[in-house]
Amino acid sequence: MSYNCKDVVMAPYGEYWRQVRKICVLELLSTKRVQSFWSVRYEEVTNLIRRIFLVNGSQMDLSEKIFRLTNDITARAAFGKTCKDKEAFLSVTGDIIRLSAGFSFSDLFPSMKFLETISGIKSKMEMIHQKVDKIVDNIIREHKENRIGTETIEGEVEEDLVDVLLRIQEGGELEFPITMDNVKAVAYARTDTSSTVIEWAFTELLRNPRVMAKTQAEVRRIFDGKKKIDQADIEKLNYLRECRERCEIEGYEIPKGCKVMVNAWAMGRDPENWKDPESFEPERFQDLSIDYRGTNFKYIPFGAGRRMCPGILFGIANVELPLALLLYHFDWKFANDVKPEELDMAEDFSMVVRRKEKLYVIPMAYNP
Repeated sequence: MSYNCKDVVMAPYGEYWRQVRKICVLELLSTKRVQSFWSVRYEEVTNLIRRIFLVNGSQMDLSEKIFRLTNDITARAAFGKTCKDKEAFLSVTGDIIRLSAGFSFSDLFPSMKFLETISGIKSKMEMIHQKVDKIVDNIIREHKENRIGTETIEGEVEEDLVDVLLRIQEGGELEFPITMDNVKAVAYARTDTSSTVIEWAFTELLRNPRVMAKTQAEVRRIFDGKKKIDQADIEKLNYLRECRERCEIEGYEIPKGCKVMVNAWAMGRDPENWKDPESFEPERFQDLSIDYRGTNFKYIPFGAGRRMCPGILFGIANVELPLALLLYHFDWKFANDVKPEELDMAEDFSMVVRRKEKLYVIPMAYNP
């Protein structure tokens, strides 16, 4: 699915990986680029708010709506507003998530390649890969046919992420020329991380009425009387925002090519570092120098070092705005009279730990 390890996540460490990461950090996911997608995020979140108003007071599946929202934002940022394959993109993303969450004996015994065939996992992966290939091929072809771009009010050319990759490819000044597979691998990134964060955040807020009330009070105080929200308002929400070679580490020998998984979950819940680590207390971050940028190993949600997630700014932006506006426009309660302590908090195994059960809630419009 990563086009023979050509994306920034799966590419082996080396000159090619450094080049791809540089493109991501300086071009695709830079602060300026992420800020340029503000109108996309705001429009999509506003559309979601309108749809929720239509079901005011009724039960709704918030999990599905958030998943669709973050996919729509990512699809528009990556492929442009007029992308004809948005629904196909959403569908195949769901297929990838379900496949990655499944169990296969080939994962336990990776040296036994025949297990991939007899288990059916290989044929499923190839089928999904063909779908992804077709979608991204269509998108790239459309972009190549329309290279003039869309003019903004300031007279600059509006570029989505595919436009940027094609521009870099055509420039021909890179040490490793970018092929179509490179463009596809980088353009088709996972989008379920942002939706999962929003879903879990909402779950914890609903289970902790004190924190919910404090968060909504902050959002409504800062947004009060404003017809339109901008990035500066979001930044005021302090409470809401809160192996290639063999080596030896701490006496453990790490063979060349060995996959090493760092348990960031356990590090962020170590009672030696955090008081009551299992309790939902955003206040713990208010007067703390530790943040999420990978500078302290007590808390590394985006990783750290050279392999740190290059999409950190894009991911944070896709979480903050939806959370803020959903909390501003509505009061919320669990559907079916479920009490906070009774909510099923079971997790679904996958590359991203999602809720096993859908989050059903009842929105109640807030009238300031």
